[in-house]
Amino acid sequence: MRFIIYGAMFVIALYAFIDCIQTPARSVRSLPKAIWILVIVLLPGFGGLAWLIFGRAQREGSGGFLAGRSTPTAPDDDADFLRQLGDQTWSQKMKRKRERPIDPTKDEPGAGPAAAAG
Repeated sequence: MRFIIYGAMFVIALYAFIDCIQTPARSVRSLPKAIWILVIVLLPGFGGLAWLIFGRAQREGSGGFLAGRSTPTAPDDDADFLRQLGDQTWSQKMKRKRERPIDPTKDEPGAGPAAAAG
């Protein structure tokens, strides 16, 4: 029975140690990364559990009501939607410009009496 307890403590400590080393320093919570490594090494079972509960960075998409949802929650947060909206607006503007009748009385660059004379 003791072997199982010590084995579990060793596995937890080893996993926590490797996970702590691989975690970027800016993602570590509660304590600095170097302190977490010391806690895990000096208190193998408890330090590993403490790392997993208090120090480990929250994994993206973990927990929460909409855990599996990877899309933005609002349309104005979605870059693809905004890009598509901008493309549609531009397309409609160009279509209206093409369909507009040409009015020879308007002063447009390259049109009118000054252009005809020169």
